[in-house]
Amino acid sequence: MGRDAALRDGPDRVIFLEGARITLEAHIVEYPPEDHDALHKVLSIGDHWNPDKIIILRSSSDTIEKHIKQRHRAFEQVENMVRRFRLIDDEFARLASEYPNTVLINRDGIEFHDREGLNYIIDLAGLPPFVDIPYDRTAI
Repeated sequence: MGRDAALRDGPDRVIFLEGARITLEAHIVEYPPEDHDALHKVLSIGDHWNPDKIIILRSSSDTIEKHIKQRHRAFEQVENMVRRFRLIDDEFARLASEYPNTVLINRDGIEFHDREGLNYIIDLAGLPPFVDIPYDRTAI
């Protein structure tokens, strides 16, 4: 994915990637402390990832719980999933100051899959506006 993004990068381009180095680092907190040193060595695979902007969308425990319940996955233990998400979210917040150009956004009540929510996130993150390409259902 990184090579593909690099080929498409250029002036006036916004490329969304999930998986900045901070993502790897934030998930280490889920593992036992005795494994942290080995996992930190793995972080080097993200050393060359240098995005212009890292956007971390945060949510309250209530929002996290609501979305987990909406997934209707019988195997998920909601309380444990909320605990894990909260743990990782707190780690993202802690690490954000160590990563340049990181923006923390509270996304409670914002659905970024609709235009209004997406524009809100873009504005808060200081990203350039997107070029609107209308979707034509009759074209296919």
